[in-house]
Amino acid sequence: MSKGRARGAYAQFSLPSLWIQAAALLLPALAQADSTPQPMAPNSLCIEEAGDCHPAPPPSPAGSKVKWHPGHYMLTPTIGKATDVELDSIADEPSVTGVKQRYWWAQLEPSKGQYDFSLIEHHLAKLKANGKHLIIVVEERTWAGTDPRKALPAYLGTDPQCNGGWYLKPSGGVVARVWEQGVMDRLIALHQALGARFDSEPYFEGIASEEVAPGASVMPDTYSREAIASQAKRWFAATHAAFPHTLVMLSVNTLIGQEAGLISYSAQNQGAVGGPDVLPPPHSGVVADRVLQGLVGGTDYRGQIPIMYDVQSPELCGKEGCFLPDQLYDHAVNTLHATHVAWLEMWVTKTAGSDKYSWGTGILPMLRRNDGKINTACPANLQGRCSTG
Repeated sequence: MSKGRARGAYAQFSLPSLWIQAAALLLPALAQADSTPQPMAPNSLCIEEAGDCHPAPPPSPAGSKVKWHPGHYMLTPTIGKATDVELDSIADEPSVTGVKQRYWWAQLEPSKGQYDFSLIEHHLAKLKANGKHLIIVVEERTWAGTDPRKALPAYLGTDPQCNGGWYLKPSGGVVARVWEQGVMDRLIALHQALGARFDSEPYFEGIASEEVAPGASVMPDTYSREAIASQAKRWFAATHAAFPHTLVMLSVNTLIGQEAGLISYSAQNQGAVGGPDVLPPPHSGVVADRVLQGLVGGTDYRGQIPIMYDVQSPELCGKEGCFLPDQLYDHAVNTLHATHVAWLEMWVTKTAGSDKYSWGTGILPMLRRNDGKINTACPANLQGRCSTG
């Protein structure tokens, strides 16, 4: 079990000029003594229209490497509850590179600044023993109900810096107020603690954001697309700094007017981009998909940036259509040029035709037929830093 403490803001000091030299000598020692994870983002909330004040992540040290294990991953269907049976089921599957697992924020931070990463450690140990890799997401929302306690730490609701902590969506579900600085500071602190623990783990492949769109058409007065895009960049800058040897992905789907800026920001700062769904023709895809292909904005990012997509239930005979695994594979690998694809481990048995879309009888046989092939070339924005070791 890994536990630690974090504080949410830097202290502010005012030093007379006479003491500046002495302070310069003392501060490194103080920093070494107090190594608790802290948010590294700017104190002010930066809005796009007011000018860009997002810090770029610090440059990677010369000669440093980033873990690079492109492939097809199993996306477990239950958040925070991957079983040993699920993890062991891919042990002898050469067409499957690893697992993408989602964890509730409340699981990882049961109380303010107190972190419990024991479940991640258990999953990572199981995968490592089988030569498989792990990608994670911290879930900061639900899609049904009105109880935030399953997903979010209770302290967010009472902390004066967090403005209530969450928003109850009229359509159902709860989302953390990640478009506000106070809540994002706490999410950043968690990711800094995760980086301190897992960046050096060779089988910890990547960490992704939740999709940037909050999933509700009616939002509170403090929300704007500009604000959530700004905070997403803060998250990326701090998380990339905490994970200098690990892929960090912005999950960009639909955030009208902000998709191109988010993708460009990640591309320029050695990040990855992707989304929650693979949507082949006749679906036109979301704007972010078209931006990646250069159909919107004029920059083709394929081959220039790690591209990490999920195949989820909406396209597996859900609200977006009944696309066969072969169609999804072709679009993800050959059109989007994905480097990492996470396939939902869905077992559908309700109708005779549904076996075509399930993990065991549809997806996995398709991956085997294709020998798990995917785009493996090191993307240009990683500047030759890819390491398969």
